[in-house]
Amino acid sequence: MTWLKPIYGAGLVVCLSAGGCQSPGGSPGDSSASSNPCNPAVGALIGGALGAVINSDNRGKGALIGAGIGALACVAVNVASRQTKSATQVEDEYRKRHGGKLPSSDPVVQAYTVSVNPDGQVRAGEKAQVVSNMTVVQGANRPVDEVKEVLTLVGPEGTKTAEKKANDRSGSGAYENTFNLSFPKEVAPGTYPINTQLYVNGRAAANRKQNLRILAEGGERRFVVLAQ
Repeated sequence: MTWLKPIYGAGLVVCLSAGGCQSPGGSPGDSSASSNPCNPAVGALIGGALGAVINSDNRGKGALIGAGIGALACVAVNVASRQTKSATQVEDEYRKRHGGKLPSSDPVVQAYTVSVNPDGQVRAGEKAQVVSNMTVVQGANRPVDEVKEVLTLVGPEGTKTAEKKANDRSGSGAYENTFNLSFPKEVAPGTYPINTQLYVNGRAAANRKQNLRILAEGGERRFVVLAQ
């Protein structure tokens, strides 16, 4: 998935693309990373210059926002999936809790948890890890064909998106997705919401929200993750 953010100003049109820094998808169990280079310093420089043009009333603020957009486009995302419980295990556990029966119609998300490490904060130039665990039980009349998760990192006036299919076969199961986020040193410090959306058979099934605090290089770690 590619994120494009068009910026218009002074007769210029620039698209900051996250696609050159992140390659989502790939087969479950395998990590997926970008093979294309990205220059966060150049991105931040261009973004800052255009930000100052766009926000003519406050060029300093506009430059900071624009620089943040340019650096956010160069956040590298590496994603891996693994199955933690088989269909038999998941269905046996569900039956024990529900009178020996599976869901009567559509699949059910039995559990969905998301955590941000380390401790919900990193310094610019460091890496953060978002780990999600999901358990999906197929319905009596409808199997689980696809379990997919979409992560969106929300920055100042821009977003970064990655997605991963967790399962490689139809049926119930428990899965773990690991999103490794590598932040350039130029990324703007601040609080970045992280939204994760779980889809089952193409339909939105569950959503989780976290906050990741990015500190300036050398900043003190005084913040905690805020679950929403």
